[in-house]
Amino acid sequence: MPEIWAYTLGWLREEDKPDECAEHAVHVALTLFAVHRQGTEISGQSGGTLGAAVAKLKATQNEDDAKAVIRRFNTAATAETVEELAVHARSLVQLLRARNIDMDYPKFAGELYRWQFDREAMRLQWGRDFWKEPKKEQQEEE
Repeated sequence: MPEIWAYTLGWLREEDKPDECAEHAVHVALTLFAVHRQGTEISGQSGGTLGAAVAKLKATQNEDDAKAVIRRFNTAATAETVEELAVHARSLVQLLRARNIDMDYPKFAGELYRWQFDREAMRLQWGRDFWKEPKKEQQEEE
């Protein structure tokens, strides 16, 4: 979205060597943050990683909708380009927004950066976060 480059890239100084991977990560995280917060009162960064936030989303769904969330998550996790990942993550973020589930966007920017260098490690981390069992105290709170 060229309209927001001034906000996501405009802080770079002319003498800075651009790190395209970092730029992509920050740009995607900021644009998804804006989509997530638009028209909501979600605040804080308690949602954790992409995997953890989508796991919370899955837990709020009936069986059929939970299966759809799993498919969307798997599609995002197996993306091959940053652009493809951004498209699939956007659909998940819109679902998170609808359920008022937060996500840690600074952490997500770091995940996106790491993903560009080691997709398999990041996919594995998202999978762990998505499928791990919630702690007993957390289950009781919910």
